[in-house]
Amino acid sequence: MNRFCKAVFLLLTCALLAACGWHLKGQHINPPIPHKIYLTSFDSYGETHLLLKKTLQRQNALSPTLADSDYHLEILNEDIETNTLSISDINNASEYEIVLSINYQINPKNGELARKQNLKTGRHYQFNRNRVVAKEREQKKLLEEMRNDLINQLVRQLGYLPAN
Repeated sequence: MNRFCKAVFLLLTCALLAACGWHLKGQHINPPIPHKIYLTSFDSYGETHLLLKKTLQRQNALSPTLADSDYHLEILNEDIETNTLSISDINNASEYEIVLSINYQINPKNGELARKQNLKTGRHYQFNRNRVVAKEREQKKLLEEMRNDLINQLVRQLGYLPAN
């Protein structure tokens, strides 16, 4: 009987997790992009451009030329801003906020100019002067996660563009 109760409890727990929409981090599926996208950027060798290009290639939505594309996605700039949130008792910064923003515009093939758009995300992290190397790694990891979040938001928007 005890074994049966454990099995039922495990089954109910799994059903509840599945029903509430919970999923592992990074395990989301972007909608398919039904259009061909031509990508240009202010920095064609930057991390954002390369990651977005890889994502579009995975979805088979990247167009090699502007003439063959349905939309032209232009990454205008990327801005990383660091703000001090709190100061320790010896007047050193002890907590920071990192804000990453990407400005872009999506122009349809018909030549009509779209308005500039902005995606922004931010994270907070504690800073410890005794662990400078570890905190620098943490900041790089946070920026990487933030960049992935913004690119996923942008790809979702691309998936819902109207047909030309």
